Amino acid sequence: TVVEVAQLTPSDASDTLGHGFGDSAAIEDDWIAVGAERDSQVDHSSGAVYLFRRDGSGWVEHVKLVPDDGAWEGFFGGSLAMNRDRLVVGASVNGSTEEGPRLGYVFARDDNGTPCDLSDDRWVQESKLLIPAELLPSLPCCCCGGASGVGVSGDRIVIGAGRATYLGFVGFAAIFERVS
Repeated sequence: TVVEVAQLTPSDASDTLGHGFGDSAAIEDDWIAVGAERDSQVDHSSGAVYLFRRDGSGWVEHVKLVPDDGAWEGFFGGSLAMNRDRLVVGASVNGSTEEGPRLGYVFARDDNGTPCDLSDDRWVQESKLLIPAELLPSLPCCCCGGASGVGVSGDRIVIGAGRATYLGFVGFAAIFERVS
């Protein structure tokens, strides 16, 4: 039997109406990530991710993550995956940056030297996941969607970009590997 034990809401709930809180979610051990891809703290629908941590028998909001380069309709947080101390956040190609079209971001958890105390942990943006250069000429336009699904296992990340299919583009899955 499976029963509901809690409901999570953002601390800024009155400011986030219509921002898509709960559009995506991921869990790993004592951490839960909840996406709000239409959050507009940085720019219109640039997106956000709320991280909650287990605190005793309940859950508390730990931090709200936003992209360091939040773009208009970037939809950061539209898809999420967690593995160990890594969080992968999907984003939209629509929110391209000066570095090129991005599919997502990777955040790493820093336990601040106190592995048993989650309350002082920090989540630091580790990298941006950009569309591979060899795929750029085949993209039909700047508005081809973005990360429709993300997955992470160890040092490997996969991002599916199937939202592009509405423009007649087949879509793709990009695989990334973490290198030291």
